[in-house]
Amino acid sequence: DLKLQFLYFIVISNMKHAAVFLAAAAATVSGQGYGPDQPDTPADFMCDWRKLSAEYAKVLRPDAEALVYDALELQKYCNGTVRPDPSKLPTVFPPKNPLPQSNAVYVDGTKGEDSNSGSIDKPVKTISHALTMKAGTVVIRAGTYYIQETLKMGVEHNGMTVTNYPGEEVWLSGGRKLENLQWKKSSLKGFNIWEADLSSIMTDDKEISELRVDGQRAWMARFPNANPESQFWPIGYLTTKEDDWLEPKIKPHPNTATLVRVENVTRDWDIYLNHYSGGINGTCSIYDPPFSFFCQNSSTMPEPGCGGCSTYYVPGGVNTNNSLPKTYPSLTKTGTKNKAFLSAWRAYHWANWKFEIDSYHAKNTTDIIFGKGGFQGGRGGPGSDYYIENVIEELDVVGEYYFDIDTKMLYISSNTTAGTPPSADSEIIAVTEKDLLSITSPSKTTLVKDVKITGIGFRDTRQTMLEPHGVPSGGDWSLERDGCRVHREP
Repeated sequence: DLKLQFLYFIVISNMKHAAVFLAAAAATVSGQGYGPDQPDTPADFMCDWRKLSAEYAKVLRPDAEALVYDALELQKYCNGTVRPDPSKLPTVFPPKNPLPQSNAVYVDGTKGEDSNSGSIDKPVKTISHALTMKAGTVVIRAGTYYIQETLKMGVEHNGMTVTNYPGEEVWLSGGRKLENLQWKKSSLKGFNIWEADLSSIMTDDKEISELRVDGQRAWMARFPNANPESQFWPIGYLTTKEDDWLEPKIKPHPNTATLVRVENVTRDWDIYLNHYSGGINGTCSIYDPPFSFFCQNSSTMPEPGCGGCSTYYVPGGVNTNNSLPKTYPSLTKTGTKNKAFLSAWRAYHWANWKFEIDSYHAKNTTDIIFGKGGFQGGRGGPGSDYYIENVIEELDVVGEYYFDIDTKMLYISSNTTAGTPPSADSEIIAVTEKDLLSITSPSKTTLVKDVKITGIGFRDTRQTMLEPHGVPSGGDWSLERDGCRVHREP
């Protein structure tokens, strides 16, 4: 592969520089800083690796060349480079695939009716109805289709293609369009806070994990303030000391996990792991499945080469040390469906955690006690920097919102002139759904085959950090167990 050969040449011919670059991953431990370029990285290498990344990105996404140029800061690090003109870049989406000649059902969310035949002249209205009709191809006309119930496909759809109409943009969205809202000035403190009743739209108890306001992301009210689209650590984080993190609810010692060990596992490339071992349940009971290499006893983990192995655990809470207000009335309210969250770095910034907040400053303490969460990384230990979110009392800057599940009231800090409500022309999308499309085989022997999804965009799905996670290997990370599962025939 020419690309790999080129990469090999770059690394070999810049081995000293490459070593500096790769050492960045460990820089947090040594306290030298964060990011891909350490202070002693030569300027020519800082430019070269960015150029190589840009070249590879151009192969994958030629339409995004200007965005990649900006993201890599090529103007800053590579003098003389010119930002590509976005208007002259090729268009990849939407594609212009040819229309099928026969056996097709057409969908038009604007002009269609599900009582129609599904012909190009009499399209149906919904994708879900089109999937119930026996067709070789489902052709979807332009528009955004708001999916409130996961579209499901199975073996009955074998051989089917679902595609956009040639050259027309089709999006499946996990949001709900908030229309005809009656805004009222809120009594909440903060800049230009307005409220609207969503009881006719949010008829269930689902959380709004994000808002899209005229295509821009809005986020849950948080402290410290930060725009998650443009402001990153250390902006918007509170710092801690290691002993601020409370004892784990499931203690690693004595280890209550069921230990497993498989001997005589040989891999030529690994001189350390000549057996396979781990622990079931114990501190790993928060995983799905409840197993991890790091849930065994630290004494049974292989050394050398394990890099500071210890039995996995996550803290049970954090002492805020008066860095947060003494009380938040919304967090002491009983019988509410609303939840506040704490997001934190693990020590040394080795992973990100998210927890539901079970209690806040209870019994005259300054402690936050954690509920569900902490399974988003594979290595445990104390935490580091953190912030809290979905706290109505912290709704104070443009870009933030709060949705009260109990009352169905939406509160938002509007970017309009003070005293002016959000524009009636604004498009506001409430992000609520997780899964837009599911393709499922009934068994490992009866498989879905030859199903093709093409020319369709997927957007506005809710956050999944608190969905079940599992540890897939002896590595340091866990993965959310809700992605693509593929069965292959023997």
